[in-house]
Amino acid sequence: MLTRLSVKNYALIESLEFCPGKGFNIITGETGAGKSILLGALGLVLGNRADTQVLRNPEEKCVIEAEFCELTPSVQMLLQQEELDAGAELILRREILPNGKSRAFINDTPVNLSQLRQLGDLLVDIHSQHETLLVNAADFQLAVIDDFARNREFLSEYQKIYKEFRNTQARLSQLIESENKSLAERDYLNFLLNELEQANLVEGEQEILEQELETLTHAEEISLKIHQILQMLDADETGVIPALASQSSDLHHIGKFKSSLSELSDRYESCLV
Repeated sequence: MLTRLSVKNYALIESLEFCPGKGFNIITGETGAGKSILLGALGLVLGNRADTQVLRNPEEKCVIEAEFCELTPSVQMLLQQEELDAGAELILRREILPNGKSRAFINDTPVNLSQLRQLGDLLVDIHSQHETLLVNAADFQLAVIDDFARNREFLSEYQKIYKEFRNTQARLSQLIESENKSLAERDYLNFLLNELEQANLVEGEQEILEQELETLTHAEEISLKIHQILQMLDADETGVIPALASQSSDLHHIGKFKSSLSELSDRYESCLV
């Protein structure tokens, strides 16, 4: 049952709070009294499409809220199916923004327009021209049968079992997804293990490879320094010792890039002693 309708910034309405009494089911009035505007606002909060032309002030958003109580079993079942809060009261809210976008909420939970419209069809029947065609809708027929049967205990038990089924179904999907992730991770770890086994790694190989990389990175510099040292030894007429002394720092520098050159540098230094 509709207990409150709040409308802000819609068409000619700046702000409206409408609280119909129990049993209220008809709106009458003279032409131009605003019946269509009020029903239009109600239609929006029940899921009808809208655009920015409904904004009274185009720079502000339109907000429409409808509050319901004494929810029927079909409404409660739909709320449970959609995993929405199914309390004693139900509040629908629709917001139309100045940029043309629309937002919908059921008990402050964001929902899409299809969910809002599906719930709205169960909450309110707006009877106007051609509205009798609704009797051909399967959802409406089912709701009529449920209300006519008056077997709420059976329906409540069905809703409970269906909710447990949905929860179990969701849990199963989570377990399947978790298993797939575990299998994928296992395959990846097996791939890494195979790569390591095929690499035939030995202890200390990383240090050897790093040393080789260091040597190759400075290969040009090493070659140039050795060439300069050899030229100095061949050309220096003052003797070997002075030549060794003048090239000691260069040989010590390139010795950092290769262990064999480091040993040569040590022998080089010993010749100067």
